[in-house]
Amino acid sequence: MRPSFAALGLTLLLVAVAFAIPAPAARAADLTGMYGGTLRMALLAAPSWNPLSTNPTDIGPHNLVWDTLARPDAVTGEPKPWAALSWTSDSVAKTITVTPRAGLTWSTGTAITNADLVRTFTQYGFVVSASGSNLVFSFPSGNQGKFFSEALYGWIAWDAAGTQRYSGMFDRASPTQLNANTHFWAGRPYLDSVILVVASSVDDAACRLLKNRAVPAVAGTVDLIGFGLLPNDLTDERACTAYGGFRDPLGNPLNKSLVNANATRAEPHVSAVHHPGPRLMYYWIDVAAGGVMGDVAFRRAMYLLVNKQSAALIEPSSRVTHSLISRSDTFWFLSSWEVVRDAGFTTIRDPAGTPRQDTNPFAGAQALDNAGYLDRDGDGWRQTPTGAAFTVRIGSLGFLNSPDPRKATIAGAYVDVLQRQGVNAVHVQFTSWADLRNAETTGAVDVALETYDPGMANPRWMETFQPIIDANDANTITHLGLGKNAWTLADRQLHFNHVTYYNSLCACALPVLSYETLEAFDRTSFSGWVDSFGGINNVWSFAALQQPQLGPLTIALSTFSKSVTSGSTTTVQVVVSDNGGGAVQGAAISLAATIGTLTDVTGATDANGRFQTTWTAPLVNEDTDVTVTATVSKPQYVGGVVWTGITAHAPFRPLDVAVTLGQSVLGAGNTTSVQVLVTTSGGAPVASAAVSLTVSLPGGRLTSSSGATNAAGIFTTSFTASPSVRSIYRIDVMASRAGFSAGSGAGSVIVTPAPNVPSDYKHVSTTIPGFEALAVIGAIGAAVAVLRWRSRREG
Repeated sequence: MRPSFAALGLTLLLVAVAFAIPAPAARAADLTGMYGGTLRMALLAAPSWNPLSTNPTDIGPHNLVWDTLARPDAVTGEPKPWAALSWTSDSVAKTITVTPRAGLTWSTGTAITNADLVRTFTQYGFVVSASGSNLVFSFPSGNQGKFFSEALYGWIAWDAAGTQRYSGMFDRASPTQLNANTHFWAGRPYLDSVILVVASSVDDAACRLLKNRAVPAVAGTVDLIGFGLLPNDLTDERACTAYGGFRDPLGNPLNKSLVNANATRAEPHVSAVHHPGPRLMYYWIDVAAGGVMGDVAFRRAMYLLVNKQSAALIEPSSRVTHSLISRSDTFWFLSSWEVVRDAGFTTIRDPAGTPRQDTNPFAGAQALDNAGYLDRDGDGWRQTPTGAAFTVRIGSLGFLNSPDPRKATIAGAYVDVLQRQGVNAVHVQFTSWADLRNAETTGAVDVALETYDPGMANPRWMETFQPIIDANDANTITHLGLGKNAWTLADRQLHFNHVTYYNSLCACALPVLSYETLEAFDRTSFSGWVDSFGGINNVWSFAALQQPQLGPLTIALSTFSKSVTSGSTTTVQVVVSDNGGGAVQGAAISLAATIGTLTDVTGATDANGRFQTTWTAPLVNEDTDVTVTATVSKPQYVGGVVWTGITAHAPFRPLDVAVTLGQSVLGAGNTTSVQVLVTTSGGAPVASAAVSLTVSLPGGRLTSSSGATNAAGIFTTSFTASPSVRSIYRIDVMASRAGFSAGSGAGSVIVTPAPNVPSDYKHVSTTIPGFEALAVIGAIGAAVAVLRWRSRREG
């Protein structure tokens, strides 16, 4: 699509979302229940998927798959930075510099570079270059207003090589299927996908929506009619026989409509919504033809005779307008530049309650008099100021065989008002819009009751609105030019309001009514629709839509056996129910166990809300606790994580351990081999058994005190000891292996010290005193003792 039409899509695609667009980049197990679902949308034509398309029907789908530098504010419609962080105008350098947001990516996950952006906007005819991390748009010849209407809303659709890519919140999986873009910089949408269903007609689209809740289900139904409807589209009753039709309680055929006061002729799941929109009704005037239509005074008088309030009563879902810009188009509409014209008999008041100008139903007649249009010959019809007779041919759709007879009623009433004021007006009726517009082109009518849908809130459409261009009013054209060359949004806003102001003063195109946008959808399918100018069919709605939330899941995880021997199995069962106790089918299950093997680690619950798989206990040496965890999720439900415990038992397969030493008697300091043989109770060798050896007495040493058996079940080491006395050394062995109960064994060896030899001893000689010498020594000691006793007594 051209950037000039991008404003349409983005203005009609507004929504307030908490973060702009919620969501993590991708979803594994979504325990919130907010993600999922496929929305089916009816269109009247398949999109072209050409970013340069000017077909308004392409805009809605295009806005889902391509991103833009700006998006309109959800409430006011003001363009706000989006993929661009900011933009700055320089009227001296004649440039506008854009700072793109970091982290922009294509739907493949590849980064969007400045070179990609340069190529994209070059495709739209802009002079743009990269300057560091910025983009610089140059306008050496003016027309910089295009930046605000086209560059800000141009689809980011080409990489540097000119290859078309997708940058929006959805990726185009096929011509009719759009999948959530998990790489979108602002986060993926909640919806998984959008299916585009091409309906053959409005009636076909209506039937597809009406039958969306049929039981049994009907193929090809939709959740949303993705185009605007007319009032008759809502109320027309349809048989829908191609989709099975409808029956009353007695089995008789029954017709139904999207909206019906009779509940038996409507479907409870269908809702219709009305929102202010950009479409308007106006009187086209052939100003360029000259004559009385070329006289601004006469046109102003005609405008004063338009009864807008009467038209609003006839035309459903409409509001009186005095501007080409809708009052509900908040950012762009400036009330200070509104010129009120209405011949209605009810006084019009502004929001403050003050009566507005030109509400006198006779003001038109006075204006004709003042302009010199008088009945000079008394025939009942006014003549021109020069006295020439004239006729005003007013065209519209007709009463008979036309798609909208209401237009004939409104135009006929206007002709009657003109005739009553002496203007010779005639009503020319047509059976189709094509015939009416051909009459405008060929000059077969002077005035025509027309409708126009600019498809956008941004009033840049006035730059090419042919009634204004053809009228060629100097003031109007001047301000169109000023708007085209505005360097700021504020200036552009002001000049477009000047355009509609001067259009009212010149009465070049006479605004009558603003239409509401009418839409129909299945209100039970999704929640999160966003009301905004232009309706709910907008990009922000698609970012926020979720399937209705159904509450938390109740999850029960169990095993049929709580104790399982190694190599044996037990059934693991997950039972899921809703908060009312009903079985939940299709809940996603993800299982994990700390050890052991699960046959199925993922799956979904059956119609009974159950999922079963098998867990096999691993080989263990001793009883081991195992945790099995289940993660359960399902769109629309709050999921959860639960766990349960199992004990894995070692099997009763004892190991036999035999210990053989190379020598049974060993001299101190000598070495003997030690062989450990590990076998099953049946005598089969056990390889890779863990062996641990200990020596019972100090002084004994093993070359290796631990290891593993070889393929023959043997582990070999060596032993030596150096005791000081003859000793018996016992060697104890423990053996273990997963899948067996541990075994033990022992062996012993006598270790003798080395024998004694004469050379190991030394002779020592010592002199010992004789008996006589000992007697003398004793006598001397006795004498000393007697002397000490007598001395103490006498003392």
